[in-house]
Amino acid sequence: MVSDTIGDTNVASVNAVIFLLFWGSVTLLAARSIKRLRRLKIDKIDITLHELVGSMHPTSAQDKAWFTASQVLKSAGVTRFFVIAVGLLLIYSGVEVYMRSMIEEMTFNQFGSPLPQHLRFVQGSQNMFWAGACYFALKARAKLQPTAEGVLSMDRRTPVLFLRSFVDDERVRFLYAQKTLFDFSLEARLASHFFKTGPFIAVDSPNHTPAIGAARASLPDNEWQGKVMDWMGAGRLIVIVLLAGLTQWVRWEMRQIVGLGYTQKLIILMPELSGWKHRKRRLRSDIARKRFEVIRETFSSSPWEAGINEPSVPENIRSLMFGPGGQVTAVCAKSRSRDCYQLAALISEYLIRKAQAQITTLSAA
Repeated sequence: MVSDTIGDTNVASVNAVIFLLFWGSVTLLAARSIKRLRRLKIDKIDITLHELVGSMHPTSAQDKAWFTASQVLKSAGVTRFFVIAVGLLLIYSGVEVYMRSMIEEMTFNQFGSPLPQHLRFVQGSQNMFWAGACYFALKARAKLQPTAEGVLSMDRRTPVLFLRSFVDDERVRFLYAQKTLFDFSLEARLASHFFKTGPFIAVDSPNHTPAIGAARASLPDNEWQGKVMDWMGAGRLIVIVLLAGLTQWVRWEMRQIVGLGYTQKLIILMPELSGWKHRKRRLRSDIARKRFEVIRETFSSSPWEAGINEPSVPENIRSLMFGPGGQVTAVCAKSRSRDCYQLAALISEYLIRKAQAQITTLSAA
């Protein structure tokens, strides 16, 4: 009996050492990868990713009360969903502690065997509590989405306008809350970044579907075009997400930008193709080609016509910018990850800011 106990202890100690060595190696490799990534220079612009992020100097907001906790508690729906999510999370934590204590009480010989029926039931309940907590947390997050009117009334910085086709909006699928709570969509990432520059605003869809990202403005059919044109003139940047080019209003918005001379603060960001669209290369190529043809059509008979018609692979284009003298700059990549699309937006903003700073310097001289 004593020898069996000693043998079990030795095996447990060896397993613990192997566990620590494995995760220690993983941690060191991750740290090395992050260090190399920080030092990796982006092709053509000759700066590192660390320098790119550090160069983004957001303007200070005069008033950001719409983003404070006091504003959160004004909505009864948000408070209710938040309390339910916290309650379910506490229950989940309690069940986790109980499961760990029960497993620790099991002998070594029983450890490799299947869990008893009552513990399997408890484990299934634990997963349900976690899913429920994520569901109500996502509900609360969707309720917290600010309106464009509220943001513009409290934040006097120059806005960043977000234009897109309504059919391309990423719908809030609450049943998949565990996957989308912390990284909902590309638009949500853009909002997190551009809100540091200014109010990130967009026109709400006619159906008023729940969305997480830009602050929406609900406008009547006879007013939204005039309001969008006002925002185009006042905006620091104009971001267009265009998918497939099937809607006339995205074409109208791009024509207005070209006609009014706002192209030098325009970023055309290609949307990520998620789900089943990623799996079919031919379909993915067709969508990219149609989308790019709409852009070419819009910029025909403009100073950028020659640049936009240069040979390129539409499937690899992540963003487009338009400089003086008909210059067209494309950020391309083979990767289709969300990180790649976000990085393309950052590079585009960096290049536009750099060009604007050079113009300001020449004007001052």
